[in-house]
Amino acid sequence: METFQSLTSSLFDGDEIFLDTLETGSTRFIQLELEGTAAGLDLQLSGLVDGKPLAAIPARALLMDDE
Repeated sequence: METFQSLTSSLFDGDEIFLDTLETGSTRFIQLELEGTAAGLDLQLSGLVDGKPLAAIPARALLMDDE
């Protein structure tokens, strides 16, 4: 399994992370280390599926709390 630490800086651009080509049925995990005091984190996934652009936004943000 590829770990977050082994990803090269060429896979990052500002606040974007590029996952490259994902095979059908594959699973990719991303571990993020957040800094600061934001109340939440919004995600947007985009890429190509069968050569066509596709984007998805989860219905709920990741909310931070101290529990």
